[in-house]
Amino acid sequence: MYRIMNSLFWLATVSVWMMLACLPAHSAVEKNSAAAQAMSWESPLLGKSISCAVHLPDSDVEKNPVVVYLKNLPTPRLGELDDETLIKGFLDQGMVVIEADYENDPRAAAPELLPEIDRWYGYLYQTKEHPVDKDWIYIVPASYAIDRKIEICKVLGKGVGMDVIYPSGQSDPVPLMLQITSTKDAGKWINQRAYYIYGLLTTGYAGAIMDYNGGQRVSPVGRVFPEKQAARLLRANAKRWNLSGKLGVTGHSKGSSRAAKAAFINEAQFEDDPGPHAEQSARFQVVLASAGQHAKEFLIEDGYLDEVGEAKRQSALRQQKEEDVEEIRINSTNAYVTADDPPAFLCVGELDKKFRVAQMKRLAAQCEKVGLEHRLIVQKGMDHMYIPDPEVIGEIFSFFDKYLKTEALPVTPVTFYSQSVARELVFNIILPAGYEDSSKRYPVLSLLHGRGGDLEYWPGMGVAEYVAKLDLIVVMPDMGVSWYVNWAESAPGEKNDWEDCITKDLIGFVDANYRTVASRQGRAISGASMGGYGALTLGFLHPDLFCSVSGHSSALRITDRWRDRLKQGGDDPVPLGAPVKRVRITEKRHPASMGGAEPKGRIVTNTDQIDALDPYKLVLKTPPEQLPDIRIDCGIDESLGEFSQRLAKLLMEHKITFTFSQEPGRHTLELHTSGVKRSIPHQYAVMMKQLGGTLPDDPGQANIGPLQNSRIPNESVLERRCTGSCQ
Repeated sequence: MYRIMNSLFWLATVSVWMMLACLPAHSAVEKNSAAAQAMSWESPLLGKSISCAVHLPDSDVEKNPVVVYLKNLPTPRLGELDDETLIKGFLDQGMVVIEADYENDPRAAAPELLPEIDRWYGYLYQTKEHPVDKDWIYIVPASYAIDRKIEICKVLGKGVGMDVIYPSGQSDPVPLMLQITSTKDAGKWINQRAYYIYGLLTTGYAGAIMDYNGGQRVSPVGRVFPEKQAARLLRANAKRWNLSGKLGVTGHSKGSSRAAKAAFINEAQFEDDPGPHAEQSARFQVVLASAGQHAKEFLIEDGYLDEVGEAKRQSALRQQKEEDVEEIRINSTNAYVTADDPPAFLCVGELDKKFRVAQMKRLAAQCEKVGLEHRLIVQKGMDHMYIPDPEVIGEIFSFFDKYLKTEALPVTPVTFYSQSVARELVFNIILPAGYEDSSKRYPVLSLLHGRGGDLEYWPGMGVAEYVAKLDLIVVMPDMGVSWYVNWAESAPGEKNDWEDCITKDLIGFVDANYRTVASRQGRAISGASMGGYGALTLGFLHPDLFCSVSGHSSALRITDRWRDRLKQGGDDPVPLGAPVKRVRITEKRHPASMGGAEPKGRIVTNTDQIDALDPYKLVLKTPPEQLPDIRIDCGIDESLGEFSQRLAKLLMEHKITFTFSQEPGRHTLELHTSGVKRSIPHQYAVMMKQLGGTLPDDPGQANIGPLQNSRIPNESVLERRCTGSCQ
């Protein structure tokens, strides 16, 4: 919880920096030595002068970037490098450095520190005392470093860049907030106070500030998505910048729309080239959108023409005349909001232009309509600016912390010996919070990786975060390209009964060594791609073992491939296109990991064996009332989607109840992540319903919501509960 100071002083000093012409009076500078100048800063926050030292670079340019280096704040020092090393690094980059010593005063903490940061920015923008380039003003806590002008990508041949501000040296990983500026001049961040970023740095975040890019050049109208490429670049360099991989995004005014699109557009078809780090996730975990335009098809209705200049009026009227409503709508944030998007904090000033207030309210209404978690603040007495009220800033930062600092549960590798495959294997396990201190027995969800996957497949998708608040054990085995079935033939020295490995050895080991609900009511199985085929096949083969089964982009066409190859007299087909690239979270592979390798042998040798492993046939062999709960999802744009749709049609024809979901997207990590993120609460709810809402040995009620089987009310994600027909 952030400390809130309810002082009338701040109501008088939440100043817009353009009005601070008298700010030089806040400081006094005298020559101290050739290396530094002494300076005093009249701190409105502390109500006294604080000592500063001004370091000037050995530079021939008239104006230099400037860093306000906030020393001795009453918050933990996160970076490893000492002040002398960091200041020298800034000077070597040609930057002016102002050391400001806050003497560990407990008042110098966020959110109350934010208006003080604003005063620093205003002073530096106006000052003539120092050779400061007002386009490049940084305000950072001690121990932080800055990597400047990192190129993200090119748009029409021009580079799109960002600066990254991060804890220096070898430090514990932290979340990062990315701010998108609202100036159209690349590399010119004039008037762009990275207000929230600089405040968040003092509370254990890293920050990045990137060029604004809008118009017809970029997604969703164009085919380049700089913000998504920035997210991938940040994750690809997580070790370099000490990042946890959790990212938020924010923007004000024009930047607000770009930030919201970066958060809400997660379908691959809006990006032709994902850039050099395509294996990394481009999703953000939270978004802050401030005072922007998000429903452009309603701009004129919201009073835009009455509040802008003549040039903008004519442009809006021309667009209305030349483009239909749908063409305008597809460039609006509202068109892309879904229930699966990151939570959104929305804010706008009460005294801002009426059309901006109306636009932010429309975005909030769309979030409400689809069921996306959000918060809207219409700040009283404020016009087109960042929120200055420390109390509201505290709410914003707490909102960020909820989604960016939530501790994921530990993921632990465990080895076991499988008689069925005559080898030592490894699986990852996630135990629920409080497991060690309770006597409860917990339901178990098994997740089967796709082809080419290994021990890191599911942790790389963030599964440990999705289950953090559930009373659930998650087991994630590493089984190579086994297809999770018993093979017809094995090479000499090998044994490949992978179905038995899971249903006998793995389940038996987990039940024997952990407090599980060792019955059908407490087991669910799920998988993606090859793992989706495996989960559905095992679920249909063993309805006595699992009460819930889920398949994401399931590779159900494999049985057709096997039949085709047998007709051709060839060996078992394995290639089905390139496997989905995954995020690696450790550099060294576990010694028991199969590393995505394929066992040696033949899965099938005749059509009877194929039929015995065909989910389309297996699901009809069990009476519908004895089948596990079935959930299927796929991408509208992936080639494997038609096979999930084929299974859905078969289930409807036979009046077998199931849940079906599809969304725009190809066979990618993002699509699989979206599927498993929705299926986990669904399968957990199924198991808890089977268990009567309580865990064995626990007299209290578990935290269980209604069964997640209803239609998600959004145009881009289609989910239905189906029996004979989809509702």
